[in-house]
Amino acid sequence: MLPLGFSALTGERKNNINTLYWQTYNETSLQDMVVERSTDGISFNKIANITPQHKAAAYKYEDVTAVVGVTNFYRISFMQADGRAALSNTISIAASTKPFTVSVRPNPFSSKFSIVVNTGLKESTPMNVHWYNTAGRLVYTETRFVQSGDNTISLNTATLAKGIYMVEFVLSDGRRRVEKVVKE
Repeated sequence: MLPLGFSALTGERKNNINTLYWQTYNETSLQDMVVERSTDGISFNKIANITPQHKAAAYKYEDVTAVVGVTNFYRISFMQADGRAALSNTISIAASTKPFTVSVRPNPFSSKFSIVVNTGLKESTPMNVHWYNTAGRLVYTETRFVQSGDNTISLNTATLAKGIYMVEFVLSDGRRRVEKVVKE
């Protein structure tokens, strides 16, 4: 039986997805490939099984559930038919360092106010806006699409009762900000 041959694991973060790349050169004894992820580079968990093609092949895996806000570490465990295993090199893919800022004006407000949002992204993305009352109950929600750069969004809150609210802004990549607002 010929020994398993594989290239170094590489990866990149693009469009909020961590993508891994590797190649195999001899898969005759390969039974399974296990993609493993860690947030500390020490304790790894299985996130996917990849079925070998049993020939020299190039592979790509997209981790759409990467842990947001931290560096993710990856490796591939190659499981051979005779029970032996081999590990790829470990790589790290840094979390997005792009700032996500929200400012609310005016605060307190009476019926209308504006938010200025900068996602730090180069492309447009949906942003969910959730309003919670002081009891923690969701009282209003809406989705807005924000572009790159500063976005000024006016919100009409005439139907909301006077009081204190926590407004949560959530981007599609999982980043979130919470602002306390007061309606007079």
